[in-house]
Amino acid sequence: MVALPACSFAGAGAVAGEDAGVDAVVTIDAPVDVPVDAPVACGASIIIDDHFDNSDLATAGPSSISDGFTAVANTPAGSGTAVESGAGLEVRTSENEPLPPNHGAVSNATFGWNPAGMTVRLDVTSADPPRWNGIALALQSDRANLDRPGGALVLRVRGPNTNAFNVDMGINDTYATSLGMEPYDEAELADGFSVVWTLGPQSWSYVVQGLRVNNAIITASGGYRDTEFPANLLDATSHLGIHIQGESNDTAPRVLRVARVTLWNGLCP
Repeated sequence: MVALPACSFAGAGAVAGEDAGVDAVVTIDAPVDVPVDAPVACGASIIIDDHFDNSDLATAGPSSISDGFTAVANTPAGSGTAVESGAGLEVRTSENEPLPPNHGAVSNATFGWNPAGMTVRLDVTSADPPRWNGIALALQSDRANLDRPGGALVLRVRGPNTNAFNVDMGINDTYATSLGMEPYDEAELADGFSVVWTLGPQSWSYVVQGLRVNNAIITASGGYRDTEFPANLLDATSHLGIHIQGESNDTAPRVLRVARVTLWNGLCP
């Protein structure tokens, strides 16, 4: 079991100013022994808290607060899937596709950007190394596909192609300059990781546990670019998305298994 501070950002340090753009402040801290299934101490209201604890992706299970999720893909004719097994969400990419396949699950619940900020937590139980876009946790205005034009803020765990093996905060443009990028150890994907990502109106931060061989926490914080504030990118019917991208010549799917995802309508301290 990985450990992560419950909705806290120890070591995230000072946040770059509104006009600081991509000058992120980055620090690395020792881990805090909090199990991933411990209650998260946050006074903000919950929009989505899905444990993927039944067999139907489109409906909430007994421990969940949500309207379920819908599978999405940039290669709809492919063999990729996003299904709920009763023990979590499993996303599988297509094999031997003409384009690098991107598969995921996007929330049926919609929400508008909260001017006070929002917080997301993702608990992954296991993952294969992704490609290109990576494993993407997104607040996205376009529900159908993360790659299509439209507003999105994305936290990626990159594969070996673009910005290889880095945690990357940015927008939906795959090749855009990152707002805050930190390396991780590829082998650590296999036994999962946890993310807490906070998005304020003027600044952001993330904390990732479980992607360093020494179990160190990866943290970064910073400001948005002038045209990329959440209020500019997210409309009144935004969605929460979880995606993984593979390679066009893959002979086996790349698999992402998720235990839980939570979205708060506010900033967690």
